[in-house]
Amino acid sequence: MDPSAQERRRALEKGLVCEDPRELSPEFARSVEGLTRDIKDPVERLRFLRNSTKTIRQLEDQIPKVPPAARPLVYKYLGWRGLTMLKGDKAAGIRRVARGKIAALQIGIVLAGASLLLGASYGTLRLATSLGRRTPTVEARVHAEAPAKAPPRSTPTPEPEVLTQRPNSIWLVEQGRDYELYSNGLRIDTSQRVKGTRRSYALIDEASGNVLPLSSEPVGIVFHTTESDILSLEPENNSSLLRNSKNLVAYVKRHEFYHYLIDRFGRVYQILNDDSRANHAGFAVWANAGKVYMNLNHAFFGVSFESRFAPEGPLPLTEAQLQAGRLLTEHLVRRYDIDPKLCVAHGIVSVNPKTRKIGHHVDWAKNFPFKTFGLPDAYEVEPASVRLFGFGYDDDLAKAIGEPWPGVFKAEAELQKDALKSGQSTDALKQTLTRRFDLWFEEQSQATKSTTSSLITPAPAGPGVN
Repeated sequence: MDPSAQERRRALEKGLVCEDPRELSPEFARSVEGLTRDIKDPVERLRFLRNSTKTIRQLEDQIPKVPPAARPLVYKYLGWRGLTMLKGDKAAGIRRVARGKIAALQIGIVLAGASLLLGASYGTLRLATSLGRRTPTVEARVHAEAPAKAPPRSTPTPEPEVLTQRPNSIWLVEQGRDYELYSNGLRIDTSQRVKGTRRSYALIDEASGNVLPLSSEPVGIVFHTTESDILSLEPENNSSLLRNSKNLVAYVKRHEFYHYLIDRFGRVYQILNDDSRANHAGFAVWANAGKVYMNLNHAFFGVSFESRFAPEGPLPLTEAQLQAGRLLTEHLVRRYDIDPKLCVAHGIVSVNPKTRKIGHHVDWAKNFPFKTFGLPDAYEVEPASVRLFGFGYDDDLAKAIGEPWPGVFKAEAELQKDALKSGQSTDALKQTLTRRFDLWFEEQSQATKSTTSSLITPAPAGPGVN
């Protein structure tokens, strides 16, 4: 057999070509072949490759309608869909992960339906919708006697654009004994609100290392999940959902864990006055515009969602929570003139000073919808814990979320450059930087010691892993 024939035979066995002489897209072939690494059973692997190839053949007339930039996403979708069709107990984990990725993709497409992304996503949405109508399961294809004829094509009627009015400012519309209503639609339940310890914290000037004057104004927001027991949002669970929410509010209030709590129904509870600190961040570090924040309990609002962190699953929020969280963020940012770059996720600011590791708490260490909230993506920012203090990470973080967020790798690359310039090893430079953390933390703690002793040893973060 000549080499070209042998090559074609191997391709046929892989399922990346068929007897149909038309060639597949190289992008699709690479995407599908890359998904086979975790399929140990050779029979299931071959079935997956051949079924994926048949699927793309059925939809090849649709692919050119998808913008080139979105086609890799379509190919991944098709591959994941093929993985959900695998059989056997050994493939259960693969099926579960694939379903989670599909759910995350579908939610991401919906959330990206605004302004610039709408046009690019339209073809992808049409293709994803057509898959649900036209692509049969493996069993259905095996037992079908004849393929069903596709319905006649028709030009879709575009939906009319919904015009909305966005106010230039947000104001208090109405106030009752136990609620506040704001002009952007935000409604805050104030029935549980209490006054805690007054805010007071010191910042560090990044360039000089000097302690700056004390401040009592909130400057940022840290987003959390409660890590409490979560029931599915179904009518039969209504009584239990209400009871869990009530108990959670009481628990958070008793320990002063967060300033605001958003339950599964999207109800926003204010637990502490805005001028009070909360025990929400534990040991945490962030920096922006030349200022270093080492006491986020005082400097930042704590906003938590009744949810559990799920790094590989769909967004762990209900639609009501997503909307309420966006409105609350908009309100706090405008009312206190908060720099959006100071709105961060707990998992990316949390540190362990003893082990010199980041990600001590991992809630929202992945998947927080910054763009949906109108915020810059904090996952792309070099964390101060790595850039300024040389903190690292271990296998525990990798087990929890996979690889760290992009900003970590950027910060590590900068540390390597700095070490090379200084003529020392990266490890030696990190040891020097961790000593800086000890010094700066002690200095800012001493600066506020006369106001409150809680700054010396921050209280542990909120319930669960928070």
